Amino acid sequence: MKKLFILAVLLMAAACVKNYPMVSGTSAMGSCDGQYFISDEGVSYKIVQDNSPEPLGAMDRVYVSFDVIGGSGKNYDIRVLAWSKPLVKDWVKVSSAAEEQALGSDPIRITKGWMSGGYINMDIMLTIKRESETKHVVNLCLCNPPVQQDTLRLAFRHNGNEESITAEMLNTLDQDALKEQYATGSSLVCFPTSGLLPDGSDSLPFKITTLWTHHDEQTGKWLLEEEYTVGILRR
Repeated sequence: MKKLFILAVLLMAAACVKNYPMVSGTSAMGSCDGQYFISDEGVSYKIVQDNSPEPLGAMDRVYVSFDVIGGSGKNYDIRVLAWSKPLVKDWVKVSSAAEEQALGSDPIRITKGWMSGGYINMDIMLTIKRESETKHVVNLCLCNPPVQQDTLRLAFRHNGNEESITAEMLNTLDQDALKEQYATGSSLVCFPTSGLLPDGSDSLPFKITTLWTHHDEQTGKWLLEEEYTVGILRR
């Protein structure tokens, strides 16, 4: 009886170890072929369980949240929790003020940013009209001139096609009515870094400017002001 009890305990312990994650709720950006997720850091994750609302399939670029449930080194088994497909598009070069104006000046904010896999990756926030199918357009722009004071100058621009909350709207319209008509949305975007560094430069500090609405406590008015995200870009 004692031996059977010990065996039962060992079996229960093994079952617990099998299902218990080594790392819980981590996330990474990379690519997927439907069976393996390869992170930007070159780590291979075999998908042995997929608990996401929609199964993770083959994608060139995807952001995955997962539990690590086995493996070591650069090869692991994972349980997928959720995933999102980012917007991936090339950066654009701005040659004139007219071109920059056409890209829009609606409010947009970078809430998180990092570089990996040859991309500038950003979590962004913007306002959208509820129940509208109007597309918002975002672009990462290389400014003219691109380098000033040894810093690469970039601008992140948003064209909401007249369906984004502006400082003028905040100053003239009822705040409660705006909240009923508009919502704050978030998205993940990736821009390849290839070609951004000028010839002869292996690395440069960079500064990305965005425009966001801020409330001026002294005047009581809402203003559209520049914000900055900085980092170092390496070849």
